[in-house]
Amino acid sequence: MASPWEREVYKVKKFELCQTIVLEDKALLIELESKNLIKKWDTDSVIAELKKEGSMGAVNKLLNILDTKTDGFDKLMIALKDLGQTGPHKTLLNGKKEHEPQSKARQQAQPLDELPSNTASTSTQVHTAENEPLKRKRFQEDEDDDPKRIRLIVQRPHTAMKFPGDFYGLPQDWKGYFIAINVISYDACDNRDSAKIDTDRLISVTFQIGYETYKKDYILKKNYWTAEQIIEELKEFRDQAIRADAPSIFVFLGGHGTDGNIIASDGKPVHIWKDILSMFNTKNCKELQNKPKIFMFQACQNFGNDIGDEDDAYPPCFDHFVILKATIPGFAAKRNKSIGSVMVHYFTEVIRTNARRWSFQEMINAVQSKVQNYEYAPKQTDLAEGNFIEAQTMDVQMARLKPLYFNLEPQVENN
Repeated sequence: MASPWEREVYKVKKFELCQTIVLEDKALLIELESKNLIKKWDTDSVIAELKKEGSMGAVNKLLNILDTKTDGFDKLMIALKDLGQTGPHKTLLNGKKEHEPQSKARQQAQPLDELPSNTASTSTQVHTAENEPLKRKRFQEDEDDDPKRIRLIVQRPHTAMKFPGDFYGLPQDWKGYFIAINVISYDACDNRDSAKIDTDRLISVTFQIGYETYKKDYILKKNYWTAEQIIEELKEFRDQAIRADAPSIFVFLGGHGTDGNIIASDGKPVHIWKDILSMFNTKNCKELQNKPKIFMFQACQNFGNDIGDEDDAYPPCFDHFVILKATIPGFAAKRNKSIGSVMVHYFTEVIRTNARRWSFQEMINAVQSKVQNYEYAPKQTDLAEGNFIEAQTMDVQMARLKPLYFNLEPQVENN
C-alpha cells in the first residue's frame, strides 16, 4: 500500500497525470512490468481500459493499481524519467515536495557533514557503505577541443583472414552480444550529454565486426540508470549470453566514477570488480568459461571517496578477460563535447581500420598510444617539436587471454 502522502499526491495530481502520461505505445507498462511492479494481468486490464475509455481512463486505472503498491510511487517516477516523459515526472516530483512529511524530507536533505557530532561514527559508515549513495559531489570529466571526426565504416580484408598459433575461433557472422550501459543523467552530478556519442559509435563498430547489440532500442533511449538497474541489466545480459551460447561478450559501461567504481544516476557506486566483473567469473558464470570477455569502462577514477575496498589484482577465477579502463586510478577520463570520450573515439577508430589484419591485443596497444598522445601543445621555442601535456593513461588488464581476432568476412569486390 502506498504511504498516506503518496496517496494524497495521486489524488491531488490525478487529473494532471491522466492528461500527460502516455500509455499508447505501452512502453511505460512494459517498463513497470519489468520492475515487477505490476503483473501481466494488470497490464492487460489497463490496455483493455485504454481501448474502452481512452487514455485518461487507462491512466486512472494504472494509478489505482499503483496506489496498492508499497514502492509504486518511486518506481513510477524512475520509469517516467527513463522514458523521457518529463511532464508527468515533474508533476510527481512537485507533488512529492508538496506532500512528503517535512521531518522525512529534512532528514533526506541534510548534508552528511552537518550531522550532529554524536553521530560521527555513523557518518563514517555512510561514506563507506557499499549500498549508500555518495555525498553530493561534482564528478567532472575533462572536455577538450574537437579532433577530426571519423566515419564509422569498418574496413574489411580482401581475402579470408589467417591467424597464427592458438587463437579464439570466433565465427564470422556472429561474435556474440554487446551491451552499452551509458549513464548520462544524474540527480546530483553534472549530466554527461556529450557521452551519448559513445553509445552510437560503439554500436556502429561492434555491429560491423559481428556483435549483436543487446536491447538496442532500449539502451539508446535510456539515459538514467540507478545502481540497482545497472546490476540487474547485466545479470539479464549474462543470462541471455548463456542461453544463446554466445562465442564472446562485450560490455561497455560509461559514467562518472571514482577509483574502482562507476557512479550511477542515483549517486550510488557500482563496484567494477565486485559488482560487475565477478558476475562473469568462472565461479559465477561457468558457461562462459574459456570464451573471450571484453569489458570497457569510461569513467574517471579519481581518489577522494572511500566507498569500499577494490583490489585491482584479479583473483584466479578470472580467465579470458579483457578489462579496459579509460584512465588509471587517481585521474580523470577525458571527454570531448563534439565526439564523445577520447578512449571510445580512438578505440572505434583503431577497430574500424585495423580489425581486418591485427589481433585485439595489437589494436589495444595502438589505442593506448593514441589516448596517451591525445593532448598536444607545441613548444613556444620550437614549433617543430611539442609536448604532450596532461596525457591520459589507460588501465588495461588481460587475464590469460589468447590471441583474439574478430575474423571479419572478406569484402565483396564489385566487377
